[in-house]
Amino acid sequence: MGLYHLLPDFSLKVLLLWMLLTLGCCFWIALALTVAVVFLLCYYRLPAPAASVAHPAAAYVVAHRGAGFDAPENTIAALKLAKENGAVAVEFDVDYTSDKMAVVFHDDTVDRCTDGSGKLCEMTLMSVKKLNASAHHPNGDRFPNERIPTLEEVIEFCLANDLLMYIDVKSNVKLSTDVLVGLFRRYPALYKKAIVCSFNPLIVYSVRSKDPDIVGGLIYRNRLLTRYFDETDMDIGWYLKLASPLLDVFIHWSHYCWLWFLCGNSVFLANVGDVSESTVEHFGKRGVRVVVWTVNRQHDRYYFLKSLRCPIITDTMNDAGCEVEKI
Repeated sequence: MGLYHLLPDFSLKVLLLWMLLTLGCCFWIALALTVAVVFLLCYYRLPAPAASVAHPAAAYVVAHRGAGFDAPENTIAALKLAKENGAVAVEFDVDYTSDKMAVVFHDDTVDRCTDGSGKLCEMTLMSVKKLNASAHHPNGDRFPNERIPTLEEVIEFCLANDLLMYIDVKSNVKLSTDVLVGLFRRYPALYKKAIVCSFNPLIVYSVRSKDPDIVGGLIYRNRLLTRYFDETDMDIGWYLKLASPLLDVFIHWSHYCWLWFLCGNSVFLANVGDVSESTVEHFGKRGVRVVVWTVNRQHDRYYFLKSLRCPIITDTMNDAGCEVEKI
C-alpha cells in the first residue's frame, strides 16, 4: 500500500495532492523560465570580433593610467614615459565635462590630481584645460604644467606611438556609445589597437551593439558594492548592508556565467586579489583573456606574467614594482 492509502484523514490526502501539484507546477514554471532566459541570452548575445587584438601570444605589461606612479596619471607625459620604459599598452579613464567633451581623467572631482577643485562634470572643457594635472604628483617638478588631455588627443598619441589602448569608460551609456563609435569610425586603426572596457556592462553592451567589431571587456572586483579599493567597508545603511552581499554574489556569478557571453567580451579585467589559475582556465576555455589589475609588487608581476601568462596592468614600469596601490 502506498503512503496515500495509509493517510487516515481525507483532508491530509487532499493536502498531499495539493503539494504534489504545486511542486509539479513549480518545476514546469522553473523549466519554462530557464528556457526563456537561455533563449533571450542567445537572441541578444553579441558575438566577439573574429580577430581580436586582445589575444597576442605573449603576456605583456599595461601602464595603468600611463603608469601613474612614474608620472602624472592620465597625461600625455605619462604615456610618453610609459612608452620609453617599454610599455606596449596603456590603460586610461574616460569621463565628460559639462559641455559633453570626453577627457581622460579618473576621479569625479579634480581635487586629488590638480590645482583645482570641484566636480569634473560641472566644468567646461576650457576650464578643465586650465588645470595643472601634475600639481600633486611626487614627480611633478619633472613634468610641470601637464594638462588634462581630451580622449581624442590621447588616441592620436597612442596610434602614433603604436600603443595598445584599454579605454576604461566610467559613465554615461548613451554619450559614451556615441563618442566611442564615432572615434572608431574616424580612426579605423582603433579596431586593432583598442579595447573598450568598463565596470558597467551596459556601457560595453551598448557600444558593441552599435559596432560589433569593437573589442570589449568587463572590469571586475570582488565585493564591489560593500568594500572600497583599500578593502575597508563602505559606510552604508543597515538595509544596504543586508542586501549588498547578496548582490555581490549575484554580480560575481553573472560575470563568470553569462555576462561575458551576452556582451561578446574578449577580455576579463580582474583585480589582482581575485585571480587564480582556475580563473584563467575558466575564461580561457570560453575564449576570454584574463587581464590582471593592479599588479604592483615584484613577485606578483612574475607570477601573473610568467606562470599564468596573463597581461598585467601596473602603476609603474619599474621591474622592481612599487608598494603604492592606486585608487
